[in-house]
Amino acid sequence: MDIERKQLADGIEVKISGRLDAHWSDQLERELAEVVRGGARRIRLDMAEVIYVSSAGIRILLKYWKELKAINGTFRVVTPSASVRNILRMAGMLGLLQEKEDLQAQHDPKEPEPEAVRMGEGRFTLFHPHPGARLFLSLLGRPDRLAGAGFTASDVTQLTLPGDTMALGLGAFGADFGEARSRFGEFLAAGGAAICLPTDGSGRPDDQVAVGDFVPTVQALYALICKGAFARFFHFEPDDPGNAALALSHLVETAFSLCDAPVMGFVLIGETDGLVGATLRRPPVERGDVSPFAFPDVRDWLALTTEPAHSRTLAIVAGVAVAVGGDSRLAPFVRPLGGGMGLSGHVHAAALSYRALPGGLLELPKTVADILGTQDLRGVLHLVNDSRHISGIGESLFIRGAAWAGPLDFPPATQPPAAGGGQ
Repeated sequence: MDIERKQLADGIEVKISGRLDAHWSDQLERELAEVVRGGARRIRLDMAEVIYVSSAGIRILLKYWKELKAINGTFRVVTPSASVRNILRMAGMLGLLQEKEDLQAQHDPKEPEPEAVRMGEGRFTLFHPHPGARLFLSLLGRPDRLAGAGFTASDVTQLTLPGDTMALGLGAFGADFGEARSRFGEFLAAGGAAICLPTDGSGRPDDQVAVGDFVPTVQALYALICKGAFARFFHFEPDDPGNAALALSHLVETAFSLCDAPVMGFVLIGETDGLVGATLRRPPVERGDVSPFAFPDVRDWLALTTEPAHSRTLAIVAGVAVAVGGDSRLAPFVRPLGGGMGLSGHVHAAALSYRALPGGLLELPKTVADILGTQDLRGVLHLVNDSRHISGIGESLFIRGAAWAGPLDFPPATQPPAAGGGQ
């Protein structure tokens, strides 16, 4: 079977010829997967020169029809040969795969007009869903206690994490400190979902997603908690498709420029070209006589990426960033992010199996619930900028995706936390 690809004004046309049987279905699937990863949301499959389609081929066609529909795109079979038309008709799929591209758009509510801009090496499609909105930030706990692994039951707070709350820190699922004490590790929450990486040796992330009256809860040792609506939303991708992926610091700087505030909260969902970070290997509780960061014990307490991890997966990223000279109350929680603006932040990421994101203005709770309901969790990392001389591997990179961002304010009653160092 031969496969040819052609760029159209509004999508990609893939022309195939020969037999679409079990053997060649695998090749077509790889081709279509690459097209979707490249950002295409409208695919036309020219089957004028296909002489045979097996059940394996039909499954591939149905798979990509469903996948493109799920991201508000279209997958159409055009000019099918007589043989293909007959097979699709008998399978009950002819009408489905030849439906009009604009049929769905006729019934969808009109979205706000986006703004297309180029910043640095990135291309961004901007929306402003809640232009005047501001997030409210609360700081919980004492991250300085991590340096001595000295957290106790008195440090734990149960966090309830509904859809309007973004949070990240150290925590675990469980009813109380006793149930969670062997599993405290990195967690993040966004859009009514929470993801924790337990330190009980399993190495397998777990999640809770809001359903009906159920709301995720986490036993937190310390956390940054943001409540409210995100003022800005944007899709991103490299300005030149042949260029390298975009650095996390560049994406955060872009969000900062949109928010125009000294402190910002954000959630990013995108295809990663590699994550750089660290995770705890042990729960940092009631061990005040040791330091997880002292050599050589650090190797037993902390796992650092020696090369970018989770490449070509989908990552859900939650973070808080602060500009140089920003609010000193954040100092115990943040570390340098890299990039040219001198930003500091605290950022966690969950890696999942890949799927494409829809275009247009996205709702965070629905997007997160859809991803966690269909994709496999692979890992959780506290993202860092590894700037070590010679051996440093830089920062996390992203190929394309979407981000929600908003300026942060402290509620008037917020008190400064005790000084100390953060992870």
